[in-house]
Amino acid sequence: MFRVFRAFVDNESPSSQTLMLKNTQQLLDIMAQLRHPETGCAWDVKQDFTSLIPYVIEEAYEVADAIERNDLDDLRLELGDLLLQVVFHSQIAESAACSPLNKSPLVLLKS
Repeated sequence: MFRVFRAFVDNESPSSQTLMLKNTQQLLDIMAQLRHPETGCAWDVKQDFTSLIPYVIEEAYEVADAIERNDLDDLRLELGDLLLQVVFHSQIAESAACSPLNKSPLVLLKS
């Protein structure tokens, strides 16, 4: 899963709002495929908010570490990993029809 996202973040295309939205939609689609109940990855499908806590914490610490080291290349990668966690949690919320996250920016991008 992280390798798939690394490829997504490492794409050095020209930045534009349209490209960013397209790439974000691709990420959302990848996560939906990984979490598909019948054809998805067994590990991704069985995750829930609680099981992902260690990963969210780890990624947040890695973002903080990159900031403290003033390593902008590493920060870009670590923010990508943290974004993946946000997308993962948003997908879990969507699957569970949780109303609090229905107003998240990621849900707005899907419409």
